[in-house]
Amino acid sequence: MDFYAIDNCVEILKADGVSKESRCDGMLHFDNIIIFVELKMRGSSGWLVKARTQLTITLGKFQLDNNLTDFDKIEAYACNGLKPFANQGNNTELQKFKDDTGLIMYAQQDISL
Repeated sequence: MDFYAIDNCVEILKADGVSKESRCDGMLHFDNIIIFVELKMRGSSGWLVKARTQLTITLGKFQLDNNLTDFDKIEAYACNGLKPFANQGNNTELQKFKDDTGLIMYAQQDISL
């Protein structure tokens, strides 16, 4: 399994060609499986919105250079090392990610980092 750091390592620019886009922390690659990961340490609301945005931007850039059908599985994980209050907005964010990318995003809370 290989880990590729993305945040602060891979430059993704906004449409203006100057400003940097927010991007996820990294990507795991094993055989023909790709897993995008965003790690958070926030107990407040809004962490999942930010993570979804970062994952969506990174995946969009990845799709420009790669054909997703070349992979057996592509997953995205938004992980939070703290235990934020779960709210019903999480389901909305998970659905928005699926609508935007066609993929499923998993929200992992209270993980050990």
